[in-house]
Amino acid sequence: GIVVESGTLSGGNKYEGNPLHVALANKGVINGDIEIKQGATLNGGVINWDEQLNGQNGKISGAIKVEGMIDGVIGTYGGTIGSIEIQENANVSGGIHVTTSNRRGAGTINGDIIVKGTLNGGIHN
Repeated sequence: GIVVESGTLSGGNKYEGNPLHVALANKGVINGDIEIKQGATLNGGVINWDEQLNGQNGKISGAIKVEGMIDGVIGTYGGTIGSIEIQENANVSGGIHVTTSNRRGAGTINGDIIVKGTLNGGIHN
């Protein structure tokens, strides 16, 4: 998995012509979790994308666990995420997007979306 323990992970660039700003992008396979610990900040969102729409890419087998701050969206576009957990005192500024890639291939959350902290922007499925 990927763990951002503390500090700030920059990025925030427009991702592949997409208007969303992304600090962490997965177009492959992550066997485990992505964790943003308390005291850590992402300047940009977390994107999981199966751009080939082959069912082999854009996979996060575990959860996206947020205890810190994500200044952007959490999104899966044609890909698969185990679950999304936004813990108490966590903040996600851009919402959660579970949608298609290039208007084909719906994104999937296999588990739960749990929100205990702050989620601005809503959940879009």
